Amino acid sequence: MVKRKISWKLKFAIVLIIATILIYTGNFYIFHDSEEIFSYVMMHLGFIPIDILIVALVIDDILARKEREVILEKLDMLLSVFFSEIGDNLLSNFTKINQDKNIIYKYLKDIENWEDSDFESAMDAIKSKGVKFTPEISVKDQGVFLNEIQTLLVDKRNFIVNLLENPNLMEKDNFSELLLATLHLDEELKHRNDLNDLTTTDFNHLIGDMNRIYTNLMYEYVYYMLYLKHNYPYIISIALRTNPFDMDADIHVKE
Repeated sequence: MVKRKISWKLKFAIVLIIATILIYTGNFYIFHDSEEIFSYVMMHLGFIPIDILIVALVIDDILARKEREVILEKLDMLLSVFFSEIGDNLLSNFTKINQDKNIIYKYLKDIENWEDSDFESAMDAIKSKGVKFTPEISVKDQGVFLNEIQTLLVDKRNFIVNLLENPNLMEKDNFSELLLATLHLDEELKHRNDLNDLTTTDFNHLIGDMNRIYTNLMYEYVYYMLYLKHNYPYIISIALRTNPFDMDADIHVKE
C-alpha cells in the first residue's frame, strides 16, 4: 500500500490550528472569561471575508502586474539581442534601397534628440499608417540584394526559431509578428532555386513580404531606442553611432 506524503503546507496548517486552540484554552484557564474570548473570535472571523477580498483582488492584481512587468523586461532584453544579431542588418539592407529613404532619414536621423513624446508619436504613426517599402533597384541588382537577404536569414534562422519558442512572446504581438514575418520570408527565399532569375511578379511578391517585415521592424526599432534611452544609456550610444537611417553615422567616438 502506497503511503501518501503529507505536504508541508498541511502540516503547517495543523500546527497553527493546534497553536490557536492552545492559546485560547490557556486564555480561558487564566482569565476565565469565555464571553470575551468568544467575542474576540467572532470579531476576527468577521474580518476574514475582507482579508480574502484584499488578498484575492488587490494583492493578486499587484503580483500579476509585477510578474507581467518582469516578463516584458525580459522580452525587451530579447529585443535588444534581436537588433544586435539581425535587426540592424535588416534595417540597413532594406533602407538603403527604399525609394522613400530620404523621408525616413530626415525623420529618424536625429532620433538622439527626440523627447519621449516624439517616440510615442512615431510609434503611433507607424502603427496606424505603416511604412511603405518600395525599393529602387535595377533588375540586375535584384538577385544580389535577394541573395544578401537570404544569406543573412539562413545564418540567423536558428536564432529566430529559438526566439519564437519563448512562451512569453505572446505578450508582445508586434515583436512576434515581426519574427513570424521574417521566418516566412526565409521560407519564401529558401524554396526558390535561383534568386537571380525571377519574374517581376515574383519579385514584387517578395517585396510584399519584406514590406510586412519593414513596418514591424521600424516600429520595434523606435520602441527599442526609447527602451535604451530610459534603461541603458551606454548601449544607446553605440546604437546611435550605427543608426541605419543616418548616412553619416560613424562608429568612432568623436568630440
